[in-house]
Amino acid sequence: GKVSLRVPRWLSPAAKAVWKRVLRKTAGMELLDDLDSDMLAAYCDSVVKHREASMALANKAGDLDAIKATQAWARLLAAYADKLGFTPAARARLVKRKADEMLDEFEEEFG
Repeated sequence: GKVSLRVPRWLSPAAKAVWKRVLRKTAGMELLDDLDSDMLAAYCDSVVKHREASMALANKAGDLDAIKATQAWARLLAAYADKLGFTPAARARLVKRKADEMLDEFEEEFG
């Protein structure tokens, strides 16, 4: 059925903007379902936090804490992106799984 994800109230306005962009860009791709709200919210929040850490790093070039914060948010962001199917590798796994399912159905019917 149709996926209806609701944006959590606790997300910042910047993270809500990321949420809307993600839903617009992934429309029709069958990446998300209704159970993904919390993970998507965490991803959107991480995008904003990484952006903020990157801007802070730009203002404090060479500051070890700023470097570590930016790297930590980047790792978290990458993990959420992979779990949600937003990375090329994750999308490739999804395509392969769908192809395998189609092949299994074909073999059951005609094999």
